Amino acid sequence: MVTLSGYRPAHAALLKGRWLPGELIAVREDRRVADFSVAELPEPGLCDETRVLVAAGAGVVRYLEIDWVDRRARLEVLLLTDYDEVGARALLERALETAFSVFALNRVYGYVTPGGPDVEPVLRAAGFEREGVVPEAARVGGAPVGRTLWGRLRESR
Repeated sequence: MVTLSGYRPAHAALLKGRWLPGELIAVREDRRVADFSVAELPEPGLCDETRVLVAAGAGVVRYLEIDWVDRRARLEVLLLTDYDEVGARALLERALETAFSVFALNRVYGYVTPGGPDVEPVLRAAGFEREGVVPEAARVGGAPVGRTLWGRLRESR
């Protein structure tokens, strides 16, 4: 069972790597961003609408752009190892449980960029639905690509 704990300054090294920004399920050294310099995700501030939780040895979960009125947030699950469907599923399930039970959110959403791991089976198993495509939403290898928007409501499944 995956356990999520609160982010601490000692976890800052976990946010370093070649993360594809905004990816719903991301791997630390994403080959699609190899042409970029190593990026460091910003640490969460005390007053911003971001919450970061850590699963020791497994990954980091980020809830971004939290809208406390409409009870929704963008979700990022950052895997610290190579893509593994079982590990991704476990971390995503814990992230959803926290989103809906602890933060009392009604909806979470995120983006999937072509060329990465096949995360669709994991997303569908977790109750996510494909909502649409945002054209030219990211640049991979210097070229614009569309990103697929996936969403999950609390009542899904």
